[in-house]
Amino acid sequence: MTAFSITTMTMSHSPSSSSTPPVVALRDAGPGDAGSVYAWNCATDVRALSGDPRPIAFADHVRWFERRVAAGSFWIVELDGAPVGTVRLDGAAISIALDGSVRGRGVGRRAIAAACGRVAQAGGGAVVAKIHVRNHSSRACFEACGFRPVAERDGFVSYQWSTWSNP
Repeated sequence: MTAFSITTMTMSHSPSSSSTPPVVALRDAGPGDAGSVYAWNCATDVRALSGDPRPIAFADHVRWFERRVAAGSFWIVELDGAPVGTVRLDGAAISIALDGSVRGRGVGRRAIAAACGRVAQAGGGAVVAKIHVRNHSSRACFEACGFRPVAERDGFVSYQWSTWSNP
């Protein structure tokens, strides 16, 4: 498994702090991650702003998870080696879910940047995100990563990032 680390800024450290900045890394998702991914993806606040807010049965999740892991481009977000979320690419569409304890601390931004970096390294082009209009935090996070809004429809804003506009 390859980890792609980004340490561009510290989180909750003062500029004079001598401690090592927290490391956000991606690792390939594996069979042992099904329960954690279920918890992150099925948290009530996450489901409320997803394309389908209905609850998901764990057995259904496991079947989806096994297929999705086999397809690749599905990573576990780690903060200093501890799993705290997931980011994946379904074709060109990116999706992220983080544990509530790390939201708002720059972890999502660095995980999205790492996933887009992998797209760029692989010679890919555009990445798109579809975000609920009321999910202001996620929208701000994607915009900070260079995603630009391109359309709004049915309560969702579509964003696009591309290697040619974000070298």
